[in-house]
Amino acid sequence: LEIPTIVVLTKMDKLSRRESEQRVLEVARALELDPQQVIPFSAVTNEGRHDLAAAIVDLIAQPAWRSP
Repeated sequence: LEIPTIVVLTKMDKLSRRESEQRVLEVARALELDPQQVIPFSAVTNEGRHDLAAAIVDLIAQPAWRSP
């Protein structure tokens, strides 16, 4: 459908840095997305908070993907 997509992987504080990077790649590959569209996030450590906020702002700033 070519709809702009962001995937957020939560509870990433439970994984090591290496496991986190591997999980992002696995999910991106499985969903056929660019790894940049997969954001690791942890509410406990605030990992990914700024990346997620920036991705949402960028997504909102894009032209509408649907015709009115």
